[in-house]
Amino acid sequence: MLVQYNPTGTHNSGAPVAPSLVAPNVTASSLQEVGLETTWNNTDTLPVGRIAVSATADLSQYLTFTVESVAGQPITFKGLSYDKQSYLGAGPTHASVRSSLDSFSTDIVVVNVNPAGFQSLNFDLSAVPVASAPVTFRIYFYGAPAFTDWADLVSSARTGNGLRVNGTVNASSPIAILVGDAAFGFAGGRFGFNVTGPAGQSVVIESSLDLQHWTPAQTNAFGAVPLYFSDPQFVFSGARFYRARLE
Repeated sequence: MLVQYNPTGTHNSGAPVAPSLVAPNVTASSLQEVGLETTWNNTDTLPVGRIAVSATADLSQYLTFTVESVAGQPITFKGLSYDKQSYLGAGPTHASVRSSLDSFSTDIVVVNVNPAGFQSLNFDLSAVPVASAPVTFRIYFYGAPAFTDWADLVSSARTGNGLRVNGTVNASSPIAILVGDAAFGFAGGRFGFNVTGPAGQSVVIESSLDLQHWTPAQTNAFGAVPLYFSDPQFVFSGARFYRARLE
């Protein structure tokens, strides 16, 4: 998880919500509202209303926040989750996300929303280009059956988990084959070694006999500890070369 916004305490003015969790090597702005009615007396929820009845996004009403990496490391965005609460059965029927990467001109994703009650909304951000510069997101709610209801952001103190942004931060040199540790070499008749890289990312390890033709030997995901590779195709017959790349 890159960032979480978890509004706790009493919110009756829609004041910006500071991030409650930020991943290492990431910074995030406060979550702010623009053009939405925020004068509502809530505890452990951020008031977000009232919602536009238009069939398309009202570009003057949105929530917004900015995410960036430390030292310009590229971020791969995966998803955004928003735990929503409506009260009168007249909440939004749609929600969309846009970003500053195209000056908020097009929707990245649109999801259907239940205008009544609690719902965990999940936005797929995999179409967002990998970004090294700050990225500002805007969330729009619209399509309400009446201009009377809300799409409040619900905290973990009220059975929700607020707003979460998922993704990975890739260092400038994200993958390394460790040639100097004890795992590098032969074990049980096979050649193997440890590989390090960004947690959660998939890596493909390939082998070659001539540095021109490469064959995938293993695909796996990085975790908190180095990933060990043992070549199942290894034979004692001349040179064999290896490389690792993110999938």
